[in-house]
Amino acid sequence: MFPHIISNPSIYSATMIDETTEEKRPSVSEAKKVPSKFQKALDMLGFVSGIVILLGLIVLTYNGKLRLLSPRDPVHLATFSSKIEFTARYWILPLVWLYVSMHLVVLKRISSKAQNPLSGNEALVASSVNIFTNSIEQFLMSLAAQLTLITFIESEKIIRLIPLINIAYVVGRILFWIGYPKYRTLGMTVTMLPTSLAIYLSLYRFVFYWIDFHYLIDF
Repeated sequence: MFPHIISNPSIYSATMIDETTEEKRPSVSEAKKVPSKFQKALDMLGFVSGIVILLGLIVLTYNGKLRLLSPRDPVHLATFSSKIEFTARYWILPLVWLYVSMHLVVLKRISSKAQNPLSGNEALVASSVNIFTNSIEQFLMSLAAQLTLITFIESEKIIRLIPLINIAYVVGRILFWIGYPKYRTLGMTVTMLPTSLAIYLSLYRFVFYWIDFHYLIDF
């Protein structure tokens, strides 16, 4: 009845494969789906909440009203090496999170079909990998910001701010992990804001360190 199909069955099979592939392929509208107003409102709420909470903690800590120190922490850092030593001790907190995050990727991989990274099932571990990668990126920026900051501010401010920056990193990463992917804004804000403020403060001190504004005004 259908001689062209009987004589060349590969045509029929190829057609079926194409139709099946098309059914599984996401549409263009789905790929470009715009976040809903509710999603945008949640993102804004997470962003504002993170800023308000962290700014309050930073102000309290910077002014000495809130102390996040160990009883064994020094009360004064006399040398630059002592500043480095104090700062590096608190890096154990983000390092522990990176260690845990790495093992979450491993556990997710060995418990799914993505155990072989070339099997085409990487989507099963994409969330864990993205969180781990983002955590590394945020830690590297935080580390550089802390090292720069301690060269500009007094030892009393270092003792108050460094613990807060690293504690906020861990809290932010946990919130980011819990809310990923849709509700990650709060966690991202809590993670990034201390690093951003450390960069801004360092830049402010850097400008006033290199430029004598009194000389410019007198001139």
